[in-house]
Amino acid sequence: MNLDLPRRALLAVALTAPSLARAQTWPSGPIRLVVASAPGSQPDLMARLVADPLGVALGTSVVVDNRVGQGGTIGMENVIRSRADGQTLLMGALNHAINQSLFRPATFDWLVELEAVAPVYNTPNVIVVNKEVPANSLAELVALARARPGQLNFASAGSGTSLHLAGELLNQIEGIELVHVPYRSSGGAAQDLEAGRVQIMFDNFAPAIARVEGGRVRALAVMSAARVPRLPDVPSVAELGYPQLEMLVWGGIFAHARTPVAILDRLHDEIVRIIATPNVRARLDQLGSLPIATDRAAFRALTVAETERWSRVVIASGAKPE
Repeated sequence: MNLDLPRRALLAVALTAPSLARAQTWPSGPIRLVVASAPGSQPDLMARLVADPLGVALGTSVVVDNRVGQGGTIGMENVIRSRADGQTLLMGALNHAINQSLFRPATFDWLVELEAVAPVYNTPNVIVVNKEVPANSLAELVALARARPGQLNFASAGSGTSLHLAGELLNQIEGIELVHVPYRSSGGAAQDLEAGRVQIMFDNFAPAIARVEGGRVRALAVMSAARVPRLPDVPSVAELGYPQLEMLVWGGIFAHARTPVAILDRLHDEIVRIIATPNVRARLDQLGSLPIATDRAAFRALTVAETERWSRVVIASGAKPE
């Protein structure tokens, strides 16, 4: 007879009891939702979209706390150093997956130190060109780049950003030489694109909409598997024969990895419910957000896959943080 089994069961109960007790008294006060980018950025807007209804659901307030610096690393580290009690959360995003390989040596491994809770948004970048560029399709742009190696420029909000790596991804897939021109902001990059000082931009969806609908730039493709309803006449990269060029700028809620599972599950369920409410869903649709896996395990798997994928692009491109 194995007498170790009852002892192991008792030990498991003893270890689990404090976690369950913490979950039952949670939340114990206001929850801080850290956003690792500036007010008005996409992660900030998405955090504020869910903060108030999440606070109502949990019977507390959810305070958005912008911690800016080092491409999002400062905000992430702030959450990692916090207590694992569910009172401090992170609006994690694609840039955190990129930063794991961009900043070397990495201070933390975000896949180890943080736990994926629930996705919030999932929007594709849009490939746009200056109106004078003689290319009306993605295939024509690639052909033009091959005919003029090193002569076409693409603008971004800085080295290592999703706008930069999207262009490097096209370079790697097609073996072309688009030249990267980094700016301090996406707004400055877009201004020079419209003025013709640069020819191409792999823009975030929300700001690209106004420029495309206003006729200031021409959209060649959305970097997704399917078309986006907000830009119904713009084809997806997948339908154009470039499935490897898919790039979705996603974001969601993360917590300290040692947060009790019961708290993680409660957060997940409430956030998924909030995202499905008509007013929040309408706002996400307006911003071009596409459906994303809502299961915690699936969101975790996406986070791991994206970190690995963009590590390969960062290394191959030689991208360095500014």
